[in-house]
Parts: sequence; C-alpha cells; structure tokens
Amino acid sequence: MSLICWSRDACVVAITAAVVLTGHRSARADVLTSFLLGNLASTVQFQGQSVTIPNPGQYSGISFHFFDASNQPLAVGTLYLFSSVYTGTPDDLASASYLAASVSAAGNEYVFDPAVLLDGGKQYFFFADAAFSARGSITDHYSGGARYTTPDGTTDFDGPARGDLNFVLSGTPVPEPAAAALLCVGLAGAAALRRRRVPVTAR
Repeated sequence: MSLICWSRDACVVAITAAVVLTGHRSARADVLTSFLLGNLASTVQFQGQSVTIPNPGQYSGISFHFFDASNQPLAVGTLYLFSSVYTGTPDDLASASYLAASVSAAGNEYVFDPAVLLDGGKQYFFFADAAFSARGSITDHYSGGARYTTPDGTTDFDGPARGDLNFVLSGTPVPEPAAAALLCVGLAGAAALRRRRVPVTAR
C-alpha cells in the first residue's frame, strides 16, 4: 500500500488508517476449521459434512473443499450451505431452503459469493449435489460436526454417518464496526488536511 502525504499531520492520519485497514483484512483467506486425519477413501456416493467455526467474528470470502483418494483438494458439482441438517435428496437440493450455493468449483475449490457471511461459534451444514469418492476416517472424528451420505440422487441423506470427511473451510475476517469507523475517521481526516493545505507560490 502506498501513501502520499501533504504534511506531517496528514501522514500520521493516513498511516493510522492504513494500519487499521491492514490489521483487519487478511491478504489471503484464513482456515476457519478443518479435519485432515482421514486416510481412507469412501465409495462413490453423495456427501455432506457439518462444521463449526470455533473463533468469534464474522467471515466472508467463503470457500470449501473435500479431499480425493490421493489427498488432493476436491470439489465436484455444487455445494449447498444450510444452517441446519438437510434430510432431503441430492436431486432436491437446488429447490431446498438453503443459505447459499457455491458459485464455482474451479481449482477443486467450492467458492461462494462474496456477500455470503458466516458467523463464528455457529455450526453449518454443507451438502454436495454430485457423487464422488472422498478421503476421510472411520476411527478419528471431527468434534465440530458430522458426515452425511446417500448412495444415489433420489434417496434422502442419512446421518450422522460413521466417521468424518477430510475438509478445509476458509474465509476472511470481516472488520469489526469499530475498526471500520476508525478507518473512516482516518480517511476523512486525511481528506480534510488535504483540502486545508496552503499552496506555496514560487518566487
């Protein structure tokens, strides 16, 4: 981030605003929660996984992926986000009352619209509308959620199933209102100082 200052006071205000902004905005998404202990590949089936975001705050820039049998990121079809467990069929996901649906699965990562916000301390449920084999565990367990499965698109999801799927949920912290307000004050101060600067006339 580059700063242009017109006076010492303007520099102080601008630097303060920059520190507030960068201190509350990650250059890249943080891992909000994950499970990576599984070393077994499931059969090809429709999958779901519930998760809990342990840290407080609000998060945007949400992305999610499972892992395939080779332990590489995996995203197939569309992933639907719910605030409670979904008990319908994969074929009916698109018409269900979900919170959000992924807008892309490029790069083996389910990506959600930037307007989607998740709250820390809450549990969320992700269900995919495509069948695939995913890496997971039947002995180690993820304490913040559970796995759900169904063998075909016309059978209801069932669960909690045995074990959990390997996954990573990522997001970017949303600045707190106080930080955003301080940033606005800093930027407004910098603008006011710029307007008040006295031009120097060359002689």
